[in-house]
Amino acid sequence: MRGLPALAAIGFAAGLRSVITPAAISNAAMEGRLPLGGTLFEPLSSPLARNALLAGALFEIIGDKLPTTPRRTILPLLAWRIATGALCGMALAGRENETEATGAALGGLGALAGSYGGYWFRQLLTGRLGVPNVAAGMIEDVGAVALASLAVRVTA
Repeated sequence: MRGLPALAAIGFAAGLRSVITPAAISNAAMEGRLPLGGTLFEPLSSPLARNALLAGALFEIIGDKLPTTPRRTILPLLAWRIATGALCGMALAGRENETEATGAALGGLGALAGSYGGYWFRQLLTGRLGVPNVAAGMIEDVGAVALASLAVRVTA
């Protein structure tokens, strides 16, 4: 996967877990695999940003399993996921020789697809297949981390 698919993939991962994707970008930047210097996203290269995003990702992973967590498809949460996907797409766009507008569009659309696709998949696992909610959420967690890592890796 290179170029445009990587931008859509980071967005899809944001649709699954919205804080994992900026955490993956920040981690890659800290490791020197994704130079963000001189861009809007340069602050993600700091240890403070990486640690805060990794902590946020951990809280998101835990919070996702709680019975009181609202659906990811309600408007405020969906808008957040689309925005996160768009911003992460923008952050990766330069490495793929694409414009930030292209990165934002593909990242945002990927996040929309990931939000609804993840919701549908979770309903399939828990409803039709009888997988416990926590286990279904953990499957999503692994998918989001793997996809975000792959998208960041192919751009490095």
